[in-house]
Amino acid sequence: MPNVLDIAFAVLFSVVIATIGGAYVDRRFKRQAANGVPDARRNWYRLTLIGEWALVAVTLALWFRERRDWRPLGLVPPTDWRLYLGVALAAIVTAMLLRQTSRSALCRRTTSID
Repeated sequence: MPNVLDIAFAVLFSVVIATIGGAYVDRRFKRQAANGVPDARRNWYRLTLIGEWALVAVTLALWFRERRDWRPLGLVPPTDWRLYLGVALAAIVTAMLLRQTSRSALCRRTTSID
């Protein structure tokens, strides 16, 4: 059952954040892009990401403060075969990226010497 804090957060999230985003951030970006401001798109992306991660932090802080179960958010690690599969896939991807990075660095060194 949602409490007052849940409702206040939902209103803040859906009304206030959308209003600020639409009225200020989007208009500012469009104006900067039209005026040819360098890095306007990158700055807009950065501001969007910071805002989204701030909302995540507030959500997790409120969830923790209310001492709620983490399962509905999916933040409880699995304890069955899925954990091992996830760790194995992450290790494989990491090994492939490290190998690719080292080969790329080696290739750059050999071509810069010639």
